[in-house]
Amino acid sequence: MSRYLSLESFQITRPQKIKWRAYLDDKDILETLKSKSLKAFLSQTDQVLTAHQISYRYYPLTKEQYLEWLKYYTENMIRHGYDAIATAEWYDDRRALGRELLGMFLEQQTGKGMKLVASGIFTQQDRELGTFAFKASERIKISKDNKGTLGAVLDYLFLREMLNNNVKNISAGRSRNAFGFYNTLGYLSYNLRFGFVPSAAEDTSFEITVPLNEDGTSLFYGVKNNIFSLFSVKKAGNSERSTEFAQLSAPEVPYQEIEYSPEQVISGL
Repeated sequence: MSRYLSLESFQITRPQKIKWRAYLDDKDILETLKSKSLKAFLSQTDQVLTAHQISYRYYPLTKEQYLEWLKYYTENMIRHGYDAIATAEWYDDRRALGRELLGMFLEQQTGKGMKLVASGIFTQQDRELGTFAFKASERIKISKDNKGTLGAVLDYLFLREMLNNNVKNISAGRSRNAFGFYNTLGYLSYNLRFGFVPSAAEDTSFEITVPLNEDGTSLFYGVKNNIFSLFSVKKAGNSERSTEFAQLSAPEVPYQEIEYSPEQVISGL
C-alpha cells in the first residue's frame, strides 16, 4: 500500500507535473552544463562519434517516416522495459498545431551495413520553441568510464542544432513530480546536470500530499511562500543528507530538507 506525506503542516503545495526548459544564448552550450565529467565528454562529441563509426542525420519527417521510426521506438522501449508513450496519432496532433516535426538518427557502421543506434524526435514552433519529444537508443559503451551515453550525445546534438537554427527556448519535456517514486532519482540528476531548468507545468493541478518511497524519503518540487523549491523529505532523526541534489539545484530554485513524524503519514490515498 502506498504511503503519502501530508504537506499541509509545512504549507507546501506540490504541482503534479513539471516542465523542463533550456534557455540558450550565443555562448557555448557546454557552459550550461553543471557536470564537469559530462561537459568533458560532450566536448569530444564529434571525435567520439567518429571513433565509433557513428554518423547522424537530422531532417523534417513525413508521416510515413515517423510511422517507420515508431516501430523501432516501440520495440526498443519493450526490450529495455520502458513504457512506450509515442503513438501513431501524435504526428497528426502536432501537425494540426502547426508544429514542424524533425528526426535525428544516429547510425553506426557495422559489418552488415549501417545500424540505427539512437534516435530522437523533435518539434519546432517557428523559431520560438524547440521541443524534445521522444528518444530511443541502444546501450552501447562509448566512453571509458561510462559517464557518457548515446542519450546524452543525442540531447547535446539536439541543442546544438537548435542553436544553429537560432531557436533558443528549448523544452526538454514534462515529468511527474515525485522522484524516486514515479520516476528515478537518476532522471532528476541527469536533467539537473544537463542544465535543464524545472518549473510547474501551466496546466498542472497542485496537491497537498507527496508519495513516499519504500525508505520513507521523497524528492519533489513544491511551492512555499510563493517560492518554487526542490524539497527533500525524510523521517525525523534521519541524519543522511542528499548532498548531490543540494549541489545541483540552481540558485533560482532553492533546495530545502524537511523532516516529518509518523502521524503526518497517510496510507492508501
